Amino acid sequence: MSVGATQRPSLTTPDGEGNNRDKCLFCRIVDERSQDLTNLIYKDDEIVVFPDIRPAAKYHYLIVPREHIKNAKELTATHIRLVDRLVEVGQKIVNDKIIADHTAEGKQANLQEFPKVLGYHWPPFHTIAHLHLHVIAPSNEMGFISRTIFRPNSWWFVTPEYVKERLSKDVILPCGSETSNKSACDL
Repeated sequence: MSVGATQRPSLTTPDGEGNNRDKCLFCRIVDERSQDLTNLIYKDDEIVVFPDIRPAAKYHYLIVPREHIKNAKELTATHIRLVDRLVEVGQKIVNDKIIADHTAEGKQANLQEFPKVLGYHWPPFHTIAHLHLHVIAPSNEMGFISRTIFRPNSWWFVTPEYVKERLSKDVILPCGSETSNKSACDL
């Protein structure tokens, strides 16, 4: 299932702060330079997936872009495709893992029996300053603390849908269109 990345990302961040990738744990993991290399279960040119070190449920994965983006608040309208791709890969990984585990046990998996939580920590409530999507299943088996930490659309954890809605409001339309911001066009 893993696809080898054909191109290594630059060791500088998009904002030119050269050594941030060296200081960021997730950058070192996606660049495969971490001394505590985690079990990468998927990788491509854009995304890396690995298990959370403190899983909230049996299936708890982090879907991490190779590009260093601090958090979901740093995303712009140009990142909507990335948000969709993180969700797509995350859903596929967790569904494939559930099916594989059930097949190995001689059972048939009913994915409806595995409710999922997908979301991002919302600043300032995050410990790693690198965007990552949590995909957790089955959410109905999460303990009290995990249900609190990963409560969708709380002050500290938001869904991909919330992020996309917020990003879609950031789209700047050309001046002259009926819905453009007239005061910005008058500058």
